[in-house]
Amino acid sequence: FGLLFFLVAARFYGGLGGLKTSRWQWHLLRTLLATGAMFGFFYGLSQMPLVNALTI
Repeated sequence: FGLLFFLVAARFYGGLGGLKTSRWQWHLLRTLLATGAMFGFFYGLSQMPLVNALTI
């Protein structure tokens, strides 16, 4: 539901044009790195003993 409030606020304060970027390659790289980090984190948790994983 947070996205709905954000879109309404963005529309009210000048539209979504302020969110456009000319550096989409950097956003793509950041997305790929964040996705890889998330998969790595969950893979690491799956390889740990249950007791250690639950303490994290």
